[in-house]
Amino acid sequence: MKPNRRLFLPVLFLVTFAFAAKVALASDPLPSWNEGAAKESIFRFVKAVTTEGGAQFVPPLDRI
Repeated sequence: MKPNRRLFLPVLFLVTFAFAAKVALASDPLPSWNEGAAKESIFRFVKAVTTEGGAQFVPPLDRI
């Protein structure tokens, strides 16, 4: 069987796009938010409640 050459480029494009989107999201968990006090406050809160041993730590089972 010959590989279908018509599908190769679209599939390659989709795989590349999906990978690029994943990398972009990994670098900024709130990419659509403007930089500012609200975004920074959320990051500080999440860090405080997920840092084990911290005063505000919330165990994973109690977070929902």
